[in-house]
Amino acid sequence: MQPVQDYLETLNSDDKAAIKRIYDIAKKLVPEAEEGMSYGMAALKYKGKGLVSAVVFKNHMSYFPYSGTIPGQISEELKGFEFSKGTIYFSLDHQLSDKAIEAAVVARKEMIDQKTKI
Repeated sequence: MQPVQDYLETLNSDDKAAIKRIYDIAKKLVPEAEEGMSYGMAALKYKGKGLVSAVVFKNHMSYFPYSGTIPGQISEELKGFEFSKGTIYFSLDHQLSDKAIEAAVVARKEMIDQKTKI
């Protein structure tokens, strides 16, 4: 099962490159993350929990950090972007920086690690 790869294959080349970049950065930071589904979206999962999902919509793209607190935690990196509790909006013309993606992925990984400590 490769939901992320399958989803990427449905996108045009520009959209695919933008979304793939997010997954590539996340996978580099959390190599043990696995492809899966979360909330009906292709996602990278870590310890069975959603780590990141990125989706193309008609008028925008969205980054889902799987935590409503992360956008607020990394708001410095998100200057100039719209975001809500659980979604960060971007576009081909205004993509998230590597630093913003890295901050969101690291914050989510740390959150999962804290919740899964035995």
